Amino acid sequence: MGWQLSLSNRWLLLAALATLNLVAGLVVFNRLDFQLMHGWTSAWLWHGVNLYVGESYTDYPPNAIVTLSPIALLPLAPSAWLWALGNIALAIAAPIVAAKAVRDDARDDVTGADLALLTLTFLCWSATRSLLQYSLLTLTFGLLAWRFADKRPWVAGMLLGLAVMKPQAALPFCLWVLFTGRWRLVLPSVLTVATLWLVYCARVGATPLGVAADYVAVMREMYAGPYQQVGHSEFARLAPEGSADLWRMLTALVTFGLITTTVVLQLRRAKRGGAGYPRFPALPGLVAAAVLITFRHLSYAFVALLPAVAWLLLDEEPVWKTARRRLFWFMQAGLILDVPTAGRLLEKLGVPLGMVGTLLGHADRIFLVACFLALVALQWVTATPDETAPARTTPAPAAPRTAGRK
Repeated sequence: MGWQLSLSNRWLLLAALATLNLVAGLVVFNRLDFQLMHGWTSAWLWHGVNLYVGESYTDYPPNAIVTLSPIALLPLAPSAWLWALGNIALAIAAPIVAAKAVRDDARDDVTGADLALLTLTFLCWSATRSLLQYSLLTLTFGLLAWRFADKRPWVAGMLLGLAVMKPQAALPFCLWVLFTGRWRLVLPSVLTVATLWLVYCARVGATPLGVAADYVAVMREMYAGPYQQVGHSEFARLAPEGSADLWRMLTALVTFGLITTTVVLQLRRAKRGGAGYPRFPALPGLVAAAVLITFRHLSYAFVALLPAVAWLLLDEEPVWKTARRRLFWFMQAGLILDVPTAGRLLEKLGVPLGMVGTLLGHADRIFLVACFLALVALQWVTATPDETAPARTTPAPAAPRTAGRK
């Protein structure tokens, strides 16, 4: 048909959209968040300020402050530009690492076309152009820990410990480690977090327990009580006034209950096949969707869904492969198009939207719930045998041929 794009034109369109998205990130270049991050790390590194008392008031954990402190070695402006360029490099590298993590070494290597598709689409995501955040860095640490979990468990454990500087972003990989029995990663990750925490305490001259108490007090004030903050994708935003905490708890119980059921089904499937712990490459993406629904996040945290789309694209199990590919493109559309922002722009232009405007404002939540339920369903249908299907019988071996006429 005349309106269809050729294969080469599709690649050119994706490359153009990815370039435009990254250029937009450099042009917009909201320096406020990075300025706060630079100010906090500078206060700790150069002046020994305890950031959880007084006026500093950060929700970054101590291990994050120490990990991010190298940005304070340069003035704000050059540090911001280097950080943005580094995030562009991470945005290109992260899909490649995710693809390698999804594909086991026992399988064929990832094709160049799959790597290009995963990378270009990721560079088109609206969340990817937030170049002054550290979500991409946390994601990359988690992906590298996932990738090297079997080959280099101590290195993977230390990378996982670094990823815990943003705990909610590291949770998908932490649960993958626990549910798949990669126990050798636990000790190095705990040691990494503890070491960074102790370095923070040594610089400010406080005890670990004292810093922990101050940090918990800050988190309680910011995320509980009358001044709590609610994320862009968090389901609790739909709660009636005064019941956000209850909704948050119920959402966590439902989503992580479904994840636990999914894990049990996959373990039963592995047991039927005579295997040990399943490798479960879909789990990090599944947990990431649940975390985005349950905990507070801003829109740039949607980069955490990269493991989900990598699994949908690259998993080679023949059952429901077409459904996985369709969900892959559905998620790409939702992650590339910033529907809530488009709705707000239309309202500013005076376009009467009515109830449609309300739906557009909640598009991220509707999208995430749909993706999470679809990912759960795909895991359930592949883990549960079809009892109605006719049993496959193995044909009896042919009788040995007897000697014929001589």
